[in-house]
Amino acid sequence: MFRSILFSLLLLITLAGCGVDWFPDTTKTTSTTGSSSTVQPFSFTNATNVAFNTVQTSDPVTIAFSNGSTAAISVSNGQYSINSTTSFTSVTGKVHKNDQVRVQHTSASTAGGTVATTLTVGNQSATFSSTTTTASVSTFFFSPAGYAGVTTSGTTKTSNSITVNLTSGTSAPISITGGEYVSSSSGGFTSSPGTVQNGDQVVVQNISSNVAVTTVLTIGDQSATFSTTPGNVAPETVYLTGTAGGVITGSAVLALVPGTYTVHFVSSSTGSGGYALTAADVASGTYTGAGTDETHTFANGDSLYFSDLLPATAGQVATTIVNIDGVPITFKVTAQ
Repeated sequence: MFRSILFSLLLLITLAGCGVDWFPDTTKTTSTTGSSSTVQPFSFTNATNVAFNTVQTSDPVTIAFSNGSTAAISVSNGQYSINSTTSFTSVTGKVHKNDQVRVQHTSASTAGGTVATTLTVGNQSATFSSTTTTASVSTFFFSPAGYAGVTTSGTTKTSNSITVNLTSGTSAPISITGGEYVSSSSGGFTSSPGTVQNGDQVVVQNISSNVAVTTVLTIGDQSATFSTTPGNVAPETVYLTGTAGGVITGSAVLALVPGTYTVHFVSSSTGSGGYALTAADVASGTYTGAGTDETHTFANGDSLYFSDLLPATAGQVATTIVNIDGVPITFKVTAQ
């Protein structure tokens, strides 16, 4: 019996010396080397000289992996899209190998302002930034500001031209919503953002519908509206400048269906504004102010005249609004 026990002990000692693990460690972990994803570096090309308060979208970057094929994706101060030019989100998600990713944000509202959006994919991050133009553009407007009484859908309506007048800088960004534009610096009508030079002529167009179509053209820090409407009167905003503290006069070329309308003076920010319906009234200095409605028969292309006393401080804006059958004709004059 003793010999049997002794032999068993000697056998156990011998086997232990040979490295046999009789009681394996259940806390051991399996190596995860090769199971996590490693994203390769990526970068964006930044945008400069962009228009104020406009959506800026980066070029796409292709997500590549040196290890693995999926990774988490997130964004700060903006949105991102995966394999799309229109569907953007700020919600954390997942990206796969060879996916195309874009980011976007709204540009700054001040000259030379920068907005930065950071995209993080797995272990890598990159930033897309846009910086607004420092070019200064004189106010502009379309005259007339559109077409009225257009009841046929699908008709192309084209504006008269405006001239780009830069007061600083040599070029400015141009963009459009609700239509297309063509300029002396471009080859044809387009809806894509671009650049215009001082002195360029710009024309816009839109396609009529059974509802009003509003086209907004933005050049540098200024915008103007061109509209096509089935209604009888097209709204209009006239932008002018004048000497601070002085009297300013001007006119709007009306786009309307010929007929008799009610003219209503809405407001004057300075309390001194008024309107006139005929050149004879202008010549005699007869302007109508608050508290008066009158009827008048207009032809398409007739003018509505106005007069206002500008603020004494440069940079302030005097606004006069006159309604024609409820449609606003607005005069905005910046004191200089």
